[in-house]
Amino acid sequence: MTDKELENHLEDNFDEYEEVSGDESKEIRAALENTPVKKDKRITLRLNEDLLKTLKYHAKEAGIPYQTFIGSLLTQAVSRPTVNERLQSLEQEVKNLKSRVS
Repeated sequence: MTDKELENHLEDNFDEYEEVSGDESKEIRAALENTPVKKDKRITLRLNEDLLKTLKYHAKEAGIPYQTFIGSLLTQAVSRPTVNERLQSLEQEVKNLKSRVS
């Protein structure tokens, strides 16, 4: 929404908003100034048609837009430990178990 669109919206819907005190206004401004803005980046991605149909189906089942669904899957995938990290963790667990048995 552009600044002009926001201004028009506020003017058109002025009666729906409650007035806040000076202290409340200061708190709100401080919170907004300290809130990082995360901007999404648009990408182009080629997918197999059957995979896209499957993703759209699962997104619909989850009740969210398919692009949001794909984004959440990618976020989950990169948040998981890598194979090497998991292997190192398992190797450490084996060492710990061996030391308990000895």
